[in-house]
Amino acid sequence: MNYSDELRYRVSKTGYITAVLGFAAFGAGVATYFGLNALMPGETIESAIVPMISAVVIGCGLFAIWHKVLNIVPLLHDPVKRTTGLFVGLLLTVITIAISSWFIATSIAGEQAVLEHMKAHVTQYERELRKANENAASEVDLVPDVLRVSAELEAIADAEAKMGALSGTKGEGQVVQLLRDAAFSYQRLSNDMTQTNKRVQLASQEAERLIGELQAIINSEDGSSSRGQRRFSDIVVSLQALITSMDRTTVLLMIKRHGLLSVEYSAVSRGQRRAIENATSSMEKFTLRLSEEAQRVEKRRHKLLPVTYSPINPGMATWDYAAEVPAAWAVGLGVDMMPLILLLIMMVGHAEARDPYKPRQPFELIAGGKQAAG
Repeated sequence: MNYSDELRYRVSKTGYITAVLGFAAFGAGVATYFGLNALMPGETIESAIVPMISAVVIGCGLFAIWHKVLNIVPLLHDPVKRTTGLFVGLLLTVITIAISSWFIATSIAGEQAVLEHMKAHVTQYERELRKANENAASEVDLVPDVLRVSAELEAIADAEAKMGALSGTKGEGQVVQLLRDAAFSYQRLSNDMTQTNKRVQLASQEAERLIGELQAIINSEDGSSSRGQRRFSDIVVSLQALITSMDRTTVLLMIKRHGLLSVEYSAVSRGQRRAIENATSSMEKFTLRLSEEAQRVEKRRHKLLPVTYSPINPGMATWDYAAEVPAAWAVGLGVDMMPLILLLIMMVGHAEARDPYKPRQPFELIAGGKQAAG
């Protein structure tokens, strides 16, 4: 039997092609059932019947249409008709991909895609928590500045009491009292800032604990289930509230609200008034310097963005996080393109089988190489 007869014999055997097509159609039907089952909410009668009927219709329909195409198009002789048949096969492949590739990918990696959705939100919450901690850390750096202002005011008060540095008169008086009150107010401000930072740190520790619970849910067996996502959502609400509270708990507002003590001038002499004005000027310099430091910190603050989590079904998760589950989509596309590959193979085989058998002439060896041949 020559190669042409052998080719015609092999092309005429289409049982394996029918079997492969049947397996592909069956796989598409099964994937359609599980994919639709994942997309439909609740445990109702519709959620059980619709996927089943759709799976049967899609599986049987794809098998019947592709079986007809594979048995007709390769036998066509006219180039225009063969091209039209190939176009029909390509169009049918696109339709098949649109119908079942998503379902196949969902049935394979739907749960994993849901977990990727949850992981992505945990990453966002971790990023926002890190920004909130950096904001708090930059504000804590202002505490030494406030203490330094308090110490400098106290030093000026001591100098006024011992040497009359501002008024020219030694001893305790209204000027000294004014400076000591201002120093005490800044000391109290530093204490308030420290307490505020402690509250932020406690909130940060609680937020980290909640993030640990979210990660535990992701790593659990039922993490991608409806129950797991409900637990995830409940924790997320508390976590977002903590991060928002940390962002709003800032010491910058305390520094901005911290003003100078009001002074009544009517009961003091001209010299004391001049001394009080000098003391007030000194305090204003310190306050201005501290305010500038606070403004620089405020400009460096990270802006926190609200993160909203919503439960997602496996079908939408597979679509939204396709880049995270490429293998599932590759399998779905491979299964749906299998009939088109069979069509191309059969078209090439039939085209070759139509050509008449041409015996091949054996090679002749010429003695002397190129010179002899010339």
